[in-house]
Parts: sequence; C-alpha cells; structure tokens
Amino acid sequence: MTGPLPAFFLDFLSRNNLSSAPYFHEVLANIPRSFTINSLCQDTCEESILKHFPDAKKYHLSDSLAWFEMDPSINIGSSLPFKQGKIFSMDFPSIFAIWILDIQAHDHVLDMCCAPGLKLSLAASIIGTSGVGSVTGIDISAHRLRDATSLVKKIKVPKCRLFKGDSTNVLAEKIGIAIPENQLCKPDNFIAKEFHLQVKKPFYSTSQYRKRRCYYQEVPAYDKIILDAQCTHDGSIKHVLKSLSPCGANTNPQPYWTDVNETNTIETQKSLLKSAFSLLRVGGMLVYCTCSRTQAQNENVIKDFLAQEKSAFLLPVPYVYQLKDLHPVHLVEIVEGAACAIRFEPESSRSNGFFICLMSKN
Repeated sequence: MTGPLPAFFLDFLSRNNLSSAPYFHEVLANIPRSFTINSLCQDTCEESILKHFPDAKKYHLSDSLAWFEMDPSINIGSSLPFKQGKIFSMDFPSIFAIWILDIQAHDHVLDMCCAPGLKLSLAASIIGTSGVGSVTGIDISAHRLRDATSLVKKIKVPKCRLFKGDSTNVLAEKIGIAIPENQLCKPDNFIAKEFHLQVKKPFYSTSQYRKRRCYYQEVPAYDKIILDAQCTHDGSIKHVLKSLSPCGANTNPQPYWTDVNETNTIETQKSLLKSAFSLLRVGGMLVYCTCSRTQAQNENVIKDFLAQEKSAFLLPVPYVYQLKDLHPVHLVEIVEGAACAIRFEPESSRSNGFFICLMSKN
C-alpha cells in the first residue's frame, strides 16, 4: 500500500505472527503473470499463442509440464488466446498444485470448492479426451458456479459435472461418480442407474452425461481430489491491497480478518478436509492448499486431521528442487521426520502466498 495498513489488518497479522512487509506494491510488482497452454484445443500451437505474448519466457518442470511467465503489467485477460480458451491464466502456485497430483487419463478427479473453475479445467485438460477419466466439481455458490460453467464451456472440457452443494458434507449430496455407458463395459463397483438410485441432478454437465445412460459409483472413491480450501486470502497480495484500498470493491473489509471470522474459517477448513478425505480411494492423492500465510489455517489444520484420521499420511511434494532458482519455496515439517508441505512466500518466492500439502490414504 502507499499508506499505512489499517489497524484491524495489523491485528490479524499480529495474531498470526506474520510480517506486514509483503503488503506493498513493490512486492506485487515482482510477481509475474503466468499461464499454461490448454491441451484440449487441438488447433492450438505454441508459436501462434506466443505471437500475442512476445516477451513471455518458457519454463519446464519436466518434458510434459511447461508454463510461461511475463511482466505483471501485461493484461492476459484481454488477449485473444485467453478469450478463446486456449490458455489457463493462473498464479504459478495454483498451476503447480494441480501438476503435483500426477493426473492420468483414467483418473476421476473431484474439485471440492471448484468455482470459478480454473483448477478443475486444468485438471480436465490433463485427462484429455482419450481415457475414461472425468472431472467433478462442487461449490456452494450458484453465482460462482455460473462462472465455472462458462469457463468449462469456453475451455471445451469434455467430461465434466458441476454440482451446487455443501462441500463439507459431499456424501450427503449424492453426486456419485458417473461413466457414460458407451465408453466401456460396466466397471467394478459401478451400477447402472435405476429408478431407486438417488443421484443428484447436476447444476451443469457435458453432453456425454445428458445424452447417454451412465454407470454410477454411488459412494464415490475418487482417484485425485483438489481442495483449495476457503480461507482468509491474506496471501493474495493483490486481493488484500484491493480490499484495503479506499476505492476497493469491499467497502467494509474489516469483518474478513476478525478473530471470529478466522475461527469460523478454520472450522470450515477442517470439515472440508474431513469430507474430501472420505471420498478419496485407497492409494489416491489429495492436495490441500490455501492462499493464506497463517499456520492456523494450514499446518495446524493438517496436524489436527492427521491426529484424528489414522489412514491418512503425507506425501513428499515433487519438483521442489526444480523450483529453487525461479520460485524457491519454504519446506514445512508438519510431522517430525515425515514428508514436508511447502509454502510460497511473496517476498522470496516471486508469487502470492500459497500453502500446499499432499496426502494419501492407506
């Protein structure tokens, strides 16, 4: 900010032992714009996209995982590739959170808080069109689900269902996992939809689910789950600066960072994680992430969950070494001697604040 931070936000930082140093435009100016190419667009070539972004620099985590970065002053949203759904414009940590799930063409992926749909769409582009895999999203907000619906249509996501519902109790929402009948013989643990099978009607679904009979796994066991949990967004520097600005969209941001709201948010995060894990198959992978910098909304939530859920265990986050020169992350030891979570910090990681933890089930 150009002026002092308001007292209520400083109180929030003090309660959580956080520095106020990132919340200035100098830090924001050092965070690059990032995008990756939508592989679902068959007519897309890298050369044609880069004509619109001549200064973009390409980086790799592996042969198949590449992204582009450029100056933060560039408006990706006004570009033709963005409007045509040929690229995903996201902060790099959000892209990274999807990549570390190692999504395969046969995977069924659930996005627990899916709106506005960017992570879900990126996951769908990795699954592609050749396998039986699918993406399912659930969100409590109809308004935000309309945004997600518009995005998956623009991106041309092939196998997708979106539901309006309570992500803290997804089992009660009865969304199941659906596979169109024509794709393969009836898989194990799936049943044909009969009149007695209670399956919730999607807010939106792609044509495969509307035009064909489906097999359903009534009590779902997803291969990969994305939980970008509701949080106080204090790691999103642009969001914070906009909210605290006298001309910001939020005319009264103070309740957002009160002690009461933070406590309620943490309880919601715990419920979301418990709900998500109940839907994960044995050996599957779940990524828990937030754009909060606080330990209370990240490490402490994971510690409490691991103490209660004995079948849960942490996985090491891959590709950390490859990030050391471009987006160096902080390793976070949640359980002594166990795999680490990671944290992107605005001042040192050239990104917004972001926490990522990867876990599985035995």
